[in-house]
Amino acid sequence: MSQNSNITLSFVGIDGNESANAAYITWTPVRFRISRSDSTGKEKLILNQEPIKDSVPEFPEDIDLSKLGIPTVLFYTESTPKSTGKESYQITFLEGESHKDIFVGGKFQEGKLFNGASPEDFDIKIKALKEGAEISSVKTMIRVRKNANLLSKKAKRAYLHALSTINETDLEGRGIGIYSTDFFKMHVKGSKSIAHGTEVFLPWHRLYILDLERQLQNVDPAVSLHYWKFDEPAPNIFKADFLGESIIDRAENPIMTDGISTNFARFNKDNPLRHWAIDREKLIRRMSWFDNQKEQAGFNDYDPNTGESSFDAVQKEKDTYHNKEYLFKQSKDESGNVKTDPKSFTTLEGNPHGYTHVSNNGFINYVPTAPKDPIFFFLHSNVERMWGKWQTIHHLFDPSSETNYPNQEEDPAVPAWKNVNARLWPWNGKVTPNDYHYEAPGTRTNNFTTSTCFKNFEDNSPIIKDALDPFGVIDYGNYLGFEYDDTAAFSDQYYAKFEKNTERMMQNFKKSGLEIFQKEEDVESLLDVMEQLVNRNSGTERRLMKSNSESDGNSELRTALNTLTLNKIFSSDVPKLSARINNTLEKLLTVAEHKEETDAILIPLVYADNRDIIHQLELNFRALQKDITSEVSVRYYDSRTEKYETKVFSKYLVIYLLALYDYEFIQDEKIYELVMKNKTLFERIEDEDYLDLLIALLCFASNETIYRIYTELLKHNDFLHELKLKADSANEKTSNKLWALHTLFSNTLSNHKN
Repeated sequence: MSQNSNITLSFVGIDGNESANAAYITWTPVRFRISRSDSTGKEKLILNQEPIKDSVPEFPEDIDLSKLGIPTVLFYTESTPKSTGKESYQITFLEGESHKDIFVGGKFQEGKLFNGASPEDFDIKIKALKEGAEISSVKTMIRVRKNANLLSKKAKRAYLHALSTINETDLEGRGIGIYSTDFFKMHVKGSKSIAHGTEVFLPWHRLYILDLERQLQNVDPAVSLHYWKFDEPAPNIFKADFLGESIIDRAENPIMTDGISTNFARFNKDNPLRHWAIDREKLIRRMSWFDNQKEQAGFNDYDPNTGESSFDAVQKEKDTYHNKEYLFKQSKDESGNVKTDPKSFTTLEGNPHGYTHVSNNGFINYVPTAPKDPIFFFLHSNVERMWGKWQTIHHLFDPSSETNYPNQEEDPAVPAWKNVNARLWPWNGKVTPNDYHYEAPGTRTNNFTTSTCFKNFEDNSPIIKDALDPFGVIDYGNYLGFEYDDTAAFSDQYYAKFEKNTERMMQNFKKSGLEIFQKEEDVESLLDVMEQLVNRNSGTERRLMKSNSESDGNSELRTALNTLTLNKIFSSDVPKLSARINNTLEKLLTVAEHKEETDAILIPLVYADNRDIIHQLELNFRALQKDITSEVSVRYYDSRTEKYETKVFSKYLVIYLLALYDYEFIQDEKIYELVMKNKTLFERIEDEDYLDLLIALLCFASNETIYRIYTELLKHNDFLHELKLKADSANEKTSNKLWALHTLFSNTLSNHKN
């Protein structure tokens, strides 16, 4: 702006106040103010724009840079859907007028990278011209949630910086940021039966990830919560410079072990996620069942009817949002009245959402651990994107429409917390309205992250209705301030480009029994099948997993166990049968023959708070303290033989499962004592049972304890150098574990130097 100019340009939030953060716009037009300090006389101005070329964005090598466009804004007279915008705009001030408000939104350029949105930060300058001379200007950015696989290097670094900032760690390496204290914990407990397996799933998660995104933008306003488009390959996400290299396991019929895996996402030294911690637990456990460098998300599936294996990919996006009834199916009752079936919604939650969760073993494949892995939010951002696109294609933004959300009226048959006007936990200042009665974690009670530009909620406590018109299509006051690179609800050209596909696209899971059940009787039928399998002779042919040398195995039992695991996560009817499920799992121990089999059965029993088994974990820990060569096992009563039997399981599970319960056994002094009493542990790491045990111990130890162990046992024998040599020569899976062990020490040593 020239020194003599009386013109200023500014962006205005939906509350009518000018805000610097309002300059981060989306496709939805936002208010733009042209002010003048001298309001005497008439004055004509022209608004136009030019690109800012401070630097050239650097993209991964596989990105087609010919599609990189020039981000452009459009000027609008009003902010209503399908308004026509212009790339330049004439302003005429009359005498006495001090300011004029118009609207500015990003230009949707189909076919360009991010459809014309800004790759990194401010890259557009809006100028006010008078008689051809620039007299004022302001910078802006078309900030949308983008396909994370296509991000520039700078955009990745900005996201990682913001994420690691809100998940800061203390000197002991423990996660103490709001990500750990609030966002991880609010998904772990209270949301288990509120926002999963119910029609509240989509609106709750839309607000949940918005809450987190606003926290990220408090660190860096140019950052958005990007998405993992999981129905196509996304190799650049699974890289050491971003969300981590992940081991790939293409073995047939893997057992889903409820969030626990001994393999880890691997990061570059300068990636802040290398120091990632949630509470006491360090590093990110993740192993892909799909080739994350070449394939879309999915996993190998086994059909017991044919004996054949095939890759079971997640459902394609178009098969989800092209069907208007995919989310909420409508039917007529006997009187001919149209009624929306809220249960139809859970189909989306199963596939593609649930399939994507279990396409990786580790944290991400189990509700109580999923947000420990930051890829969780990219996954849910994509689910949210599909809902937003579905709403846009079918013009379903009206909060009062049953087609948009089924529970519009109070109904004695529907819990009050599902009503469209219900205030949502954990922001409602109450305990959860389910059987768990959890209080809000951290600071979330009445503390939804506020915005200086976009919609805030009464008492910072949103209701379900607040999530149903996020782009302000029906009511501009509902605009939440986010959009996606391919979802532009205000653009004429956007509507025209999509084919209206009315064909039913609701695909079921393969006929392998691996499906999410919508009825309680279906879960009961599965348990009946499992009990029949238990009653068979448990000969050597029983296998829950295939090894490289074995192609046989009890495929029915394996499929049943995996199906049960999947339904424990995503079926709303499973909790009703928890007692019977746990009883069936205990019976399955009688036919388990290998540690991997026992592990897979033992983990859900511990999560179900089976006190007898937890007590046995305590006894096993005491045994390990005395001698790490002790065999760890669980004792159970076999009703067929009427005798007590034992089953061996992995040593590291003793540590991991007790640590998850924050038991006094797995605290720093106990960890230190166990290692010092068993000093040969470091000499035994070529045996992966001991390597896993050591990693589990150190993942829950403080930096001070790790440092004590290093200085007292390892500092003088060049341990880390030897460890690196072993990692370089080992096979991929073992090398990954050795990397994790090396990283736990190197991170601690780096912290001490600083």
